[in-house]
Amino acid sequence: MSNRKTKKDEQRLMDELKEGTVYQIAPRVFAVDPGTPTEKDLLLRQEIALMFEDIKLELEQMRRVLEGKKRSRKKKER
Repeated sequence: MSNRKTKKDEQRLMDELKEGTVYQIAPRVFAVDPGTPTEKDLLLRQEIALMFEDIKLELEQMRRVLEGKKRSRKKKER
């Protein structure tokens, strides 16, 4: 597999530069504009946020259980 750019690749890059979806930072360095998020992107972000919320709730519940065990040990020691 070759790393050479074909004329087609170069033309596509120049077209994207004109459209504003790709920015040339330096002579051979390009950055891609992520653009506006698609509906799929937004759904994925929402799903990830819900997963983090679930994890936070589970951790809080575990913390409470551990605190309860510590308290019961202290009561037994008395």
